[in-house]
Amino acid sequence: MEINKKHINVSFFLDIFFKEEGFPTFYKKVINSFTERVIYRTNSNSNFKIKQSIYSISDVPDYFSTELINTDKHLKQLTTSLYAGYLINLTAFKDLEDYLNNKLGRPRKSQLKRYRKRLDLCMAPEYKIFYGDISKDDYHLLFKNLFSMTERRFDQKEELNFELPYLELYKEIMYSLILNKKACIFAIYHNNIPINISLNFIDEDTVFHWNSCYDIDYQMFNLGHINMINHLEWAFQNNFKLFDMGRGDFLHKRKYVNENYMYREQVIYNSKSLQASMIAHIKIIKLKTRFGLIQFLKKTKMHLWYSKYVKYKYRLIKAKSKPPKEIKFNMDNTVSEIPELKSLNTIDLSKGEYRFLIKPLNYFLHKCQEFVNNVNIYKDIDNKGTFYFKGLKSVQKIVIAD
Repeated sequence: MEINKKHINVSFFLDIFFKEEGFPTFYKKVINSFTERVIYRTNSNSNFKIKQSIYSISDVPDYFSTELINTDKHLKQLTTSLYAGYLINLTAFKDLEDYLNNKLGRPRKSQLKRYRKRLDLCMAPEYKIFYGDISKDDYHLLFKNLFSMTERRFDQKEELNFELPYLELYKEIMYSLILNKKACIFAIYHNNIPINISLNFIDEDTVFHWNSCYDIDYQMFNLGHINMINHLEWAFQNNFKLFDMGRGDFLHKRKYVNENYMYREQVIYNSKSLQASMIAHIKIIKLKTRFGLIQFLKKTKMHLWYSKYVKYKYRLIKAKSKPPKEIKFNMDNTVSEIPELKSLNTIDLSKGEYRFLIKPLNYFLHKCQEFVNNVNIYKDIDNKGTFYFKGLKSVQKIVIAD
């Protein structure tokens, strides 16, 4: 096999690990060092030749031990660290209860159970796992909602959205992977609408928890934590050994994981070519310099200033596009009864014009532990921008802020 392109960049997961083309044949063997399972082995008679070429393989977890073929003595490899990754080694625990008790602790376990109990009480949501089977209608609805959720979540964080181009790629490749049990989607629904969606890739005994987002109108219900426990329960029940949470050093992630690793860049090149050798070494030097700089910035807390710059840049760009402002509310907690019904109109939240009431309604449900189907929603006829929620136990007055 001869490669004529001078430089080929590929992602270990998306371009190699989960696509039908498979691994490049310069890999003789790939082993998962945690599970000691050979996840790939090439034909020992492979006649691969790399000619005036360089392969850059990004995002290779260092617990995947890769071995190059030895049929071409001029095939060389350079490696450098990129960023940290995090995972849960499930084999350290007997089941979910053991994990919750011994990793998170009993107080945290009780708290997580309260999160789920409160959501079930207020919403009676539907929990679905698409693994081995999914209709095209369900698939397209999930991705449609995932796109809109992600946009709103990034706007809330005041960050430019880097996820959307990847979501297009995931949408393109995941349907067949789900049918073949190489991927799965977890979703939490309320009234047949997804409010939390997670995309996962699967490699036999490993779950790669890849992308997750929730509807920010439901953020008070701690959907991310509920979703996490749902995943772990399923992973233990189906005898998975690793739950890989990927990159991103977040406090909530550190609470769950018990192992960390490094993502690495592998540069494979033909050492006979002076040009290829120079390009490979220069690329590695740049990546090592970048990695060292990032580590220095974290030690000196300079990354916090970078976060402020990201938000400032976001605001400048959004100011030019003039996005619609989010409606803000004042919640009057002094009201114990609603006005006379003749001064009110009943509101139907299924109508799009009143969608802005979903978030304050959810705050009311969560605080007062009311079931959504028992709550009536009213609009004050005489006082513009004034609404009332009336449940079986409580009343809430909502006024749109000026």
